[in-house]
Amino acid sequence: MCGEFRFGSLFKIRVDLLKVFTSCQSTEENNRGCETVDSTFAVYSLFRLLIAFSHDRSQMVWRGYMYAILMFVVAFVQSMMLNQYFHRSFVIGMRIRSALVTAIYKKVSLIYLHTQTILNLVYYVNPG
Repeated sequence: MCGEFRFGSLFKIRVDLLKVFTSCQSTEENNRGCETVDSTFAVYSLFRLLIAFSHDRSQMVWRGYMYAILMFVVAFVQSMMLNQYFHRSFVIGMRIRSALVTAIYKKVSLIYLHTQTILNLVYYVNPG
């Protein structure tokens, strides 16, 4: 089970490290501030580039197509990752739930078995 989450944990560590190393304060010369490299804001950054492309007529047309395709690819990959995350979380939750139910059932069964043994012993000791 540990091998299933190795890639996801490496991806999460990479994103967290990028957030730490790319964080900085906004200055007067740089009005935009620092943009993180997090994939959550990738679509918004591409959208900003697409809007800037639409205002500047001197740029090549293929850049607009590239921005649009990249926006689709990034949104698709984000959706797939989120879907995988929810699926694995659901599977882990179901495994924990089934393990808990099994442990409780075994405990109740053991208590019931001991109770039956004691009741049988009482019947033979006090038959009246």
